[in-house]
Amino acid sequence: MDTLREYQQQACYISENHMYLRISCNIVNSKLLLTLAFIAYSFTNK
Repeated sequence: MDTLREYQQQACYISENHMYLRISCNIVNSKLLLTLAFIAYSFTNK
């Protein structure tokens, strides 16, 4: 789960400069949605 936590922290950090990612940061604060986002992220990088 450390990877998911790091992904959340990165999303929140980047969100300071991007409005869209700021919204994403709020979304990923939910563990379930965070997991789904991580799965989607992994799928798109295959």
